[in-house]
Amino acid sequence: MKAWQLGDWDSAGWWPWALLAVAVVLLVLGLRWLYAHRPRRQPSRTATLDDEHASVDLTSAARNAAAEFESMPGIGSATARVIGNPSTPVVRISGITDAPAQSTDAVVEKAERLRIRCASALDGLPVEVQVLVDVRSAK
Repeated sequence: MKAWQLGDWDSAGWWPWALLAVAVVLLVLGLRWLYAHRPRRQPSRTATLDDEHASVDLTSAARNAAAEFESMPGIGSATARVIGNPSTPVVRISGITDAPAQSTDAVVEKAERLRIRCASALDGLPVEVQVLVDVRSAK
């Protein structure tokens, strides 16, 4: 029986299986690393300042405010989003107006009233409220 030498590696039948095993281990480690570093959604719930056990779902609150904004005359569509800032989350309601140019002041006033109403509804929470209006000229 001949002793195995370093130059005989290509004729050995075990090395493709060893390479396959190494590839599988590296694949599993790579997938685990990707899973651990996946982007995480910001929590949409925030605790109240008075009681840390009570929390509010900001996404639902933002969606309800956007639905109310969209139902106002002069607003064609509205969307809501919660942006997670490091200091405080921001509830952003964006609307597109389909009103003629002379009534844009009324739409802006409605947006300001909605912002004040949302801010008072979320009073006691570390949250900022923004209402944005995209004013487009009627065609």
